[in-house]
Amino acid sequence: MTVKITTNLNSIPTATNGVYATGNGPLTEVLHAGSTTLPSLESAAPGTVLVRMLAAPINPSDTLAVRGTYPAPMVKTSDPAKSIPGLEGAGEVVAIVDGSDTDLQLGDIVIPTDAIPGSWRRHIVLPAKNLIRIKSADDKREKLTSAALASLTVNPTTAYRLLKDFVTLKAGDVVVQNGGNSAVGQFVAQLGKLWGVKVVSIVRDRPDFDAYAAKLKAQGAFDVVRPEHVLKYFTEDHKDLYVPLAFETIGGPAGAVLLQVVSPGGTVVSYGSMSGQPIPVSAMALLSRGVILRGFWLTAWKETATREQYQEMLDDLVGYIAAGKIETPEFNEIVVPAGEISKQESDKIVQEVAKAGAEFAGKKQLLVFQ
Repeated sequence: MTVKITTNLNSIPTATNGVYATGNGPLTEVLHAGSTTLPSLESAAPGTVLVRMLAAPINPSDTLAVRGTYPAPMVKTSDPAKSIPGLEGAGEVVAIVDGSDTDLQLGDIVIPTDAIPGSWRRHIVLPAKNLIRIKSADDKREKLTSAALASLTVNPTTAYRLLKDFVTLKAGDVVVQNGGNSAVGQFVAQLGKLWGVKVVSIVRDRPDFDAYAAKLKAQGAFDVVRPEHVLKYFTEDHKDLYVPLAFETIGGPAGAVLLQVVSPGGTVVSYGSMSGQPIPVSAMALLSRGVILRGFWLTAWKETATREQYQEMLDDLVGYIAAGKIETPEFNEIVVPAGEISKQESDKIVQEVAKAGAEFAGKKQLLVFQ
């Protein structure tokens, strides 16, 4: 059966460039840049959408999935040796299979209602019901760059939910977080300041600690503290601060100290485990101080949230970015060309991708598709 396709393209692509994996292992050994096949729109269901990806951030969950140490999905292609990593990104609607009641239009900038499996490529094919518009074709707001929109799905949304969903915070309340230099941590600090909450960020020592701390404070953090100073900071130097909420993303002793510094009856929310170590929980903290330890996983939130709740959150975040009230982290752009990719070009792209998560890297990596 022939389907009708609305498109602004001269021809519908059947293959597209991107970064793919040929198995699990070290990034420089299993990643390659080149062409992979796309599902055909000619036999697709009504409402199927072809999206030309603008950009896709490289997150820790992506690289851990490639290494085989994190259960994030990668998309299989018609070539069983090639799988596409990537769970986040934004793109432009360039073709729609007619016959559904979708309100998406050509030129709309969209992100998925859930993680995009396989976002590290120039085109993806998804049902319209799994996409949500974040910018219409005629929206000219300058701060809504490809990088800003592509990085909406994971980090700012996690920060938003952490601050909204666990404790009713009042102006002047203090939130303490480890991993304060992470993308989520930076968004927590910015949103906290915007909403009148004081965010104390714990950041490991580094050669330029004072300058880096000043940068985080200018961005929104109330204060920046080295891990070895945290206990003294809250129990001696600033013991009058009310700290009803803490965010934990490292695990091990770094998480345990938050149970000690949060105020009695406070809540510690674990949303990651960068160290891979369990948090040694003090029974005394739970019993005598009434501290609550909870977990948060954005994927689980999305499974129960309504489309309206998701849209409201995205509208808030897009509005803040457009107004210059919050800013996205700095990115190092890795360009994936549209034409044939040579072995030399592929190796160069993979080397840049492999820098993601490097200690004190300062910038996140961002795939940009020509």
